[in-house]
Parts: sequence; structure tokens; C-alpha cells
Amino acid sequence: MVIARSLHTCAAFLALVILLTGCSRTATLQVRGVAPLNLNDAGESTPVDVRIYQLKDDGAFKRATFEKLWTEDEKVLGQDRLAAPRVESIIPGNATDQPKRIALGELEVGTRFIGIMALYAKTDARDARILVLPINDAEDPVIEFSGYGISLAGEDKKPAADTTSDKPAAKSKGK
Repeated sequence: MVIARSLHTCAAFLALVILLTGCSRTATLQVRGVAPLNLNDAGESTPVDVRIYQLKDDGAFKRATFEKLWTEDEKVLGQDRLAAPRVESIIPGNATDQPKRIALGELEVGTRFIGIMALYAKTDARDARILVLPINDAEDPVIEFSGYGISLAGEDKKPAADTTSDKPAAKSKGK
């Protein structure tokens, strides 16, 4: 009877351990720096630091300005930020280079999105500097950093609206 109770307790404990370890999830990102990247004053490509966020929801990350994410990410993201961001350096290379794999390890419970923010030395209003991916789609694409922007490899780079000019765009003369 004592042996049966001990076996029952041991089996219950083992089942609990299996359940708890089955709940954790890991993720690995694939990234690549493509020259020209994060040019310095001499026109040389330099590494760019990247923040990688685990997010419960992507709304606050998408709505936030780059500057607010840079300086007040905890405040701006609130409860959607599930962990402190991980910082990685992306080295310039070629579009044909093998991507660097960044193992994020065990994700926080509730992570549904990965937010990525490139901290370029200079900015170009035409290039996106943030990217959000659903966690289920985060491991497959190669995330490329080039110029002063971030995109998924193979996607056409679509410039953001140019907000740096006060002048309206020139109208073409029709015939």
C-alpha cells in the first residue's frame, strides 16, 4: 500500500514536470546585415545594435514613435513588454551571406509577437526601423538590416512617407 502510494505520488510529480516543461517555448531568429549598413561619416558600413522584444500584443509597439520606444520603452509598451529587450549587434555583410541565428531561449509565457528595433547612428525617414512578427512566423524569414532600415529578405522595400520635407511634392506637367 505504501509502495503504491509512493508510485502514485512519483507519477503525479513526473506528469507535472512534463506539463510544465511542455509549456515553455523557444525561438530562433535569422538575421543578416547587408552593406551598405549604418554608414559612418567616412561612408563605411558599421554594425548596428538591435533590440529584440517579447510582446504580448503588437498594438503599442506599432503605434509608438521610434523615439519613445528608444527612450521610454517600458512606459510605452506597459504590460505588453514581457521581458527586458535583448540587444544584439548585426555585422555588415552581403545579401548572399548565411544569416546569423539568434537563439532567444525560453520565451516568457504569453509571448505572441517579437518586436525588433534597429538603433542606427543616423536616421532616414524613408526606411522602417522597427518590425513586428507574430511568434509563429518569427523563425522562418530572414530579417535583413541594410542602409538605415529593416525588412524581411525577399520583400520589396517600401519607403515610409517622407515626413522630413515641408514642401509639397512637385507636380508633373501634363501634355
